[in-house]
Amino acid sequence: MKKAEHKNNTRLMGGETTGAIILCMVIYIAAIVTLVVLLNGFRQNEPHIQELKIKPEHSTLAEDFTLAEDFTLAEDFTLEVTGDHLSADIHATILQQKFLRDNIVAKKFMWERVFDVKVKGSIAWALVRNVGLVALDISNPHQPQIIRTVHINRFLWHLKIEGDTAYIACGQDGVVVCDVSSPNKARIIYEHNLPHLSTDVTPAGDFLYTSNGKHGISAIDPQAGTIIQRREIPGTTLRLFYTRNRLFVLGKDAGAGFVRIYSVNEATAGLELLQQFNFNGTPRDYALKGDYLFLANGIGGVGIFKIQHHAAVEFIDTIHTPFRIDRLALYADSLAVFSRTGKIALYSLPGEGKITLNHVATAGNRVWGVDTLGPYAITAGNSEGISIVDLRVPRALHAKQLLAALPTRFESINWRVSATGMTLQPVRVIEIPEQKETTVYALEVHQNSLYLCTNRGLRVFDITTPDHPVYQPEQDLDGDIRSITFSEDFAYISSYGEGIKISPINSDNTLGPAETMRFPRHLIPGGKTLDVVYSDGFLFAALGYRGLLSIDVRKPHDPLVLDSIEISGYCKKVAIKDGILGAMSHKSTYLFDVKKPQKMRMLGKIEDTRDFYLGDSSVLQLQQEGIIGTPLPLSLELKHHSRTGLIFQLPANTPQGRYDVFLNLNAKRSRRVGTLIRTSSGADASGWEFIPQAVRVRPLEGIP
Repeated sequence: MKKAEHKNNTRLMGGETTGAIILCMVIYIAAIVTLVVLLNGFRQNEPHIQELKIKPEHSTLAEDFTLAEDFTLAEDFTLEVTGDHLSADIHATILQQKFLRDNIVAKKFMWERVFDVKVKGSIAWALVRNVGLVALDISNPHQPQIIRTVHINRFLWHLKIEGDTAYIACGQDGVVVCDVSSPNKARIIYEHNLPHLSTDVTPAGDFLYTSNGKHGISAIDPQAGTIIQRREIPGTTLRLFYTRNRLFVLGKDAGAGFVRIYSVNEATAGLELLQQFNFNGTPRDYALKGDYLFLANGIGGVGIFKIQHHAAVEFIDTIHTPFRIDRLALYADSLAVFSRTGKIALYSLPGEGKITLNHVATAGNRVWGVDTLGPYAITAGNSEGISIVDLRVPRALHAKQLLAALPTRFESINWRVSATGMTLQPVRVIEIPEQKETTVYALEVHQNSLYLCTNRGLRVFDITTPDHPVYQPEQDLDGDIRSITFSEDFAYISSYGEGIKISPINSDNTLGPAETMRFPRHLIPGGKTLDVVYSDGFLFAALGYRGLLSIDVRKPHDPLVLDSIEISGYCKKVAIKDGILGAMSHKSTYLFDVKKPQKMRMLGKIEDTRDFYLGDSSVLQLQQEGIIGTPLPLSLELKHHSRTGLIFQLPANTPQGRYDVFLNLNAKRSRRVGTLIRTSSGADASGWEFIPQAVRVRPLEGIP
């Protein structure tokens, strides 16, 4: 009887437990459904842009417009925005283009360094170090979109695509082979570790061949990853490829470049040397067009060879180029040659191995790998991500556009802006302690002290006598110090790895003991602060990938984080002037309105800058060719607003020229939506033309 009763109780308990589980599942599913509905409802209420256009006079977009008292119906030009869920909080800004590099139609920053890229159809496959093989849809070159990542935790170096297969040389990490027949389902087929460095890989018959630097070349069974044959070659092998039943090996030996050509035994993977050519320069890339082979030979220019079936390879000519070349790309009947620093020379190919220089342009950043889609060059730019360059556009910066021309290879500059204009100041060399392996990140002057921010700490000098600075080691501060900024009573110091330090300024202008300011770890991950600037009780910090932070320090020992904003790339420098904050990230300068530090708003973005300075009325930018000046962003006045339309007034006294247009939909981030051109249409009249960023302006989400 007791056993039966116990059994019945167990059944009851089991039934109650099952019912409880079912009830919890129902509640959980209902909560998920409710959350999805709420999110969809929120998204449906987000601002959405449908069209932008220029109007020569006011035209009503909707009945619920509010009319500003000072608005007239004169021939004023306006920018009209139509869409859904629009509000008066949306603002528009224009930023003049003092120069034009519109051959760069798009950029895509990656998570890590990008070392190579190849195009198959309308998909660009990029090698992103320690991330993997990334597929970008470039059917619209102005808006590349990531559609797939094949995760490969290796050092990805060179990429080759043959048919539906991608072959990747991974340096010390061996080789990887991927199926790329379907971009959305790309996957790894094989990945193998190898005993020697792999600088390149190519398929030939049933085997893979790798170039192994100083260890020659190897033939590999692709399935097993075992080496079938090895061939020692004097010098260093760099690249190789297989065409017309011959294996071409490119390398250098004793300061000269070479091409070795082998026949391949497809049964045994054995090699027989057929021909060898030696020449000036180092062959770092190649391109094949018809019966002709073109080699990028660095300082040696372009080497041209003729290849025919069942005939010996014939050397044709060497063409000297305006600069050292490292990469080649073909499009139509043209050959584009690229330097590592981003210079481009475009040659026409009239036939029979002849080439003729058309024009020289710039890609704006470094080029580690390149391929083409029609007239567009897709370049891998190391830490600068992917750039898409229109090869038909030779535009670059001209000397007449420069405030100051500079020698090549300038990465930063010491400058000073005076009331009469900009002057470049000579650099004075100051002996610093522990100079060996010391990197100086920043130099600041406060009262009679000079502060050097270095990777070995903060170094302070008394410059009461400027020509004889006196080192003051008692004020040294250890750490990786990136920058220092000052309020009336305190110094704020960015220390990479520790965050932001605060130090009192004593009455004799010396620094007191420093302590680290405390913030939640997620705001400054790893304490990685790269730059900091102070203005009227507030700090603004550059935090690398984390972006920007605004901090209330009116109570210095009780700091309060007010706002943060993420920007694309690696934010490494900030500067402030009259409520406008400049932030440098990769090679872009972002400009923000920070008059309300609790609500930072992006105003505009300047591309391809290596350094910048905020002046009273302009932004000075260091470009590859020199220094130029761009007027500060101009906010457009909102004249009418409704939920379906906005009208912004274009100022009548705006100088002629080209202007980037930025729209801000969420009161913080902005995005460029097109270009305005101020043109002359008569002796005393002028007009505006608007060129949208894309055929249709889509919802704007975040900073590009």
